[in-house]
Amino acid sequence: MIFGLFMAVIDLKYKIRVCYAPVPVPDPQYKRTHPIPKGEIPSPINPPPGCRFHPRCASVKSMCSIHEPELVEVRSGHWVACFE
Repeated sequence: MIFGLFMAVIDLKYKIRVCYAPVPVPDPQYKRTHPIPKGEIPSPINPPPGCRFHPRCASVKSMCSIHEPELVEVRSGHWVACFE
């Protein structure tokens, strides 16, 4: 249980970082500490097979492009869908 909770926190921090990475910062002196994720943004109309985040995920595995992960409740009200 502790490991699952720890992984959920890491997963949440990663997803927050990925969501905010493309947002411009209004300071020309600011240098980003994290790279912007590579790859194509999946189409919401025609999502890719398997996990819809696999084209841009840093932790992608071969099964991610085939199977969609199930939602797992790692703590009350916090759900994660990842094979990691």
